Amino acid sequence: MNRKSAGLVIGMVAAIAVAVFQSGCDNGGGGGSTSVDVNGFYEGTTPNGSTCAATFIQNGTSVVAPEVKINRTGSIAGTLNNDHFTFTITYTEGDTENGAGDFTADGMSFTGNLPSVGDFDFSWRGPDFANHTPLGQPLGYTK
Repeated sequence: MNRKSAGLVIGMVAAIAVAVFQSGCDNGGGGGSTSVDVNGFYEGTTPNGSTCAATFIQNGTSVVAPEVKINRTGSIAGTLNNDHFTFTITYTEGDTENGAGDFTADGMSFTGNLPSVGDFDFSWRGPDFANHTPLGQPLGYTK
């Protein structure tokens, strides 16, 4: 094989490798895609009337809530695929539970389900716990 042919083959192999690599990449969370922004402090109620609250931190399709209260306290880690969120809550006592739910397209509310709780609703109340409008009051923040 002459130099010109070898250069052409190497260039084609490099182009194919880049295309394959890029097609396997997404926006950071692994396996899903998302356009909804869920960053911020959410507050709501559970079926028994308890307040539930979490500050969600989003990085691509990965979402965590270092402190969450949904009847009990703990932390959440999960994956956002479009508007659907699947997560595991790790309670302070060490046990875990899997849940899922859906954010609205604007990220302003979330309806979720945990087997031990049932359905629960969150509404976006501000960028974080220190800067939020309490549940039941007119929202004083915008996304």
